[in-house]
Amino acid sequence: MSQESKGKAFKNIMEVITSPVKVMNNIEGNPRIWSYWIVITVIELLVILVEMPKIVGYTILNAQQSVNLSQSAISFVKISAVISGIITALIGPALTVLILSVFIKVITSILKEKGNFKKLYCVNLIAYVPIVISNILTAVVMIFTEAQNIKNISTSFAVFLNSSTNTFIYKLLSHIDIFYIWSIILSSIGTSAVFKISMKKALIINFGIYILSVIIMILV
Repeated sequence: MSQESKGKAFKNIMEVITSPVKVMNNIEGNPRIWSYWIVITVIELLVILVEMPKIVGYTILNAQQSVNLSQSAISFVKISAVISGIITALIGPALTVLILSVFIKVITSILKEKGNFKKLYCVNLIAYVPIVISNILTAVVMIFTEAQNIKNISTSFAVFLNSSTNTFIYKLLSHIDIFYIWSIILSSIGTSAVFKISMKKALIINFGIYILSVIIMILV
């Protein structure tokens, strides 16, 4: 993959913040999945590297609450946390975008709308940018937070409530996140471009999927 392709991908990732319609239309006309995946994955890996000391510390503290850990057990916990973090960074965005794209494709097929899945996947990949921004902000806050308190870090509305609360309101607010809503709006712009449908219809499809997923996660 050329440096030019990666450079253009990074440029579009930056511009989707200020000119989403223009960027989504450009991507729809020339989808470069690997370029965007590489840029987003590299950023996510860097975020995980920043968070890793606190994640490892938090994981060990949690494990020691139930049992005294030997040195070998602590080493195993550290390695497991590192591997888990790296795997999440590598496949998390791609898998999340794949699931969303499949749901959108199924719904649009039912509605007899036609669109290319590769293009849909690509626009949803760049629509993941707000979530990347959320992860970056979380990592920055985590640097200045004690390991035992990192579970309180959130960009959702649940940040105003005690994280030990397990009420319906807490579960609901934990799934209402301005960055996820921003991502849904970007996905709707991309869906509209790929399927040549109205923005209103694209918003209904994407927010319908979002609301359904929130209901399922609250019930589960």
